[in-house]
Amino acid sequence: EFAYGASGSPPKIPENATLVFEVELISWMSKDDLFGDEGVIKQQLKAGSGYKMPRPDGEVKLTVQTTSTDGATIEEFQSVEYQVGSQKFGNLGKAIDKVLIQMKRGEKVA
Repeated sequence: EFAYGASGSPPKIPENATLVFEVELISWMSKDDLFGDEGVIKQQLKAGSGYKMPRPDGEVKLTVQTTSTDGATIEEFQSVEYQVGSQKFGNLGKAIDKVLIQMKRGEKVA
């Protein structure tokens, strides 16, 4: 069903052959395209704990840091109380809201 079946792949793979594949995953980085347009990519830096995540109208406490491609800090907000969906962060609000409802307590993303 998932391989070459009755037709095989002559001359190397005969019909109805059983094949064994060995695969080694060297590395992997978790990245999510939040809006499907490659405009906002979420990368997990530190896993969170538990199973609960903020609701779309939930209240959270968060830190936000915006940096340039060279690593220089553009703006930073420390321990801010925020209601998801409030758009308190202006243009960043849509991205922040989208990522927050997918995060767990203590998780850190870039």
